[in-house]
Amino acid sequence: MSKTKNTPEFQKMMDDIELANSFHYAEQEMEKQELLRDLQAQDAINQAVNEYIEAQKVFIEAQDKFKLALDAYKEYKGGLTSKEEELDNTTNTLRDMFAGFNPNA
Repeated sequence: MSKTKNTPEFQKMMDDIELANSFHYAEQEMEKQELLRDLQAQDAINQAVNEYIEAQKVFIEAQDKFKLALDAYKEYKGGLTSKEEELDNTTNTLRDMFAGFNPNA
C-alpha cells in the first residue's frame, strides 16, 4: 500500500482531487457572494418600499388636514374664488388618485 502512495499516478490523482475541491470551494464562495448581494438588494428594495409607504401615509394625512381646513375656509367665506376652486379641484383629483391606496394593508 505504501508503494501505491508514492507512485506518480497516485500523486496525480491526489493533485486532481485537491484541484477539484479547490475549484468547488471557489464556486461555492462565488455563489455565496452572489446570494449575499441579492439579499442586500432585496433588503434595499424592502426599505425603499417601507419608506414609500410611510411617505404615502404622511401625504394622505396632509391631504386630509388640507381638505378639512379648506372645507372650514369655504364655510367661513361662503365660497371660493376661482383660484381657490382650482386648488380644491386639484386636491380632489389627488384624493381620487390615492383612493384605493391603503398604506396600513
